[in-house]
Amino acid sequence: MNKLKHALITGIGALLPIFLTIYVVIRTFNVIDSWLQVFIEKIFGQQIIGLGFAVVLLGVVLIGLLTNTYFARKITTFVDWIFAKLPFVKQIYSTLKGLVSFSKPNEITFKQVVLVEFPNQGVKSMGFI
Repeated sequence: MNKLKHALITGIGALLPIFLTIYVVIRTFNVIDSWLQVFIEKIFGQQIIGLGFAVVLLGVVLIGLLTNTYFARKITTFVDWIFAKLPFVKQIYSTLKGLVSFSKPNEITFKQVVLVEFPNQGVKSMGFI
């Protein structure tokens, strides 16, 4: 019975990340695609699955290209300054910005992942050094 229990837990451990990944990818696609379906239906007279996602993806790429301009860097600096002044928003923005910069290629942002006792004693939180 112990071997069956171990096999069950091992099987769940192997399959759960696969199914959750597929679920998150499909859900994300559907949510993003649905954002523009109302406009697509008005323009084409029917829903076109995937077109909303493609338009949003193209918009993200264009924003990525534009962020390399002088004007966009000035706007980004201004937004950073504003968000750094707002309580509560500052913590969210700086955390998310740090995580996003972590994914930039050829840029070493964090050297080590650590567990620290925060916000209360006995509660561990993940941190990056």
